Amino acid sequence: MRSVILECSSINVFVVVICNKTRKQGTISSVGKSFALRWDLQKDFNIKEVTNMNRNRWILVGVIVCLAVVLYENSGQSILSRFSDKTKNSSPSEQTLSNLIAENTPKPGTPSPAFSLTGLDGHNYEVGGKRDKPLLLNFWASWCDPCKEEAPDLVNLYKKYGDKMDVYGVNVTAYDKLENAKKFVEEYHYTFPILLDEKEEVYRMFNGIAFPTNALIDKNGVIQEVIIGILPPEELEAKVKKLLEDS
Repeated sequence: MRSVILECSSINVFVVVICNKTRKQGTISSVGKSFALRWDLQKDFNIKEVTNMNRNRWILVGVIVCLAVVLYENSGQSILSRFSDKTKNSSPSEQTLSNLIAENTPKPGTPSPAFSLTGLDGHNYEVGGKRDKPLLLNFWASWCDPCKEEAPDLVNLYKKYGDKMDVYGVNVTAYDKLENAKKFVEEYHYTFPILLDEKEEVYRMFNGIAFPTNALIDKNGVIQEVIIGILPPEELEAKVKKLLEDS
């Protein structure tokens, strides 16, 4: 099952998605309970002129979506899969969410894309190939509510496993403001390196479409997990433990 909840205001659009389908396609390891869709992807789902829409209309849309999910669960018929089948005959620009996630995403078991980024501390950080410690790579943005929810979990993981594992937080500054990113780091007490992806080059290497996105990379530079959205703290920690055990 998958469901989509749209929250619209005069300033922004958030799409929070619960989606398990792409996990079966072998392109990602886990899909968390929620994530915030990348700002510019609203056009891929034909969401237009949202800034002038009445909020009540979206409340109605939410009700309709909820009803559709209830009907789906009770009837056992995939209403949403019919919509998916219909999109197969649509133009390439009208892709389903699962296709957007799956297409060109680095797969577990393959080498991580190589890159170099400058951090907030002014140092240069490189990823790609063998490394001294496994790596948790976290893509985030300051406006992303799921990122805020996940932040304390990342802090705790770094405190607990920082001597055995590197944690790099990659702020996709192309979709954020540097000032807001700095405030986020201060508010949530991030002490691990924060890298700035100012041109979105690295985020696109991982085919990022949603925040947060986490990649677990072993000491050989091989991707072991790609996680879209947030996981329960204990589940994320279990994946980190497995990464450490296998490295």
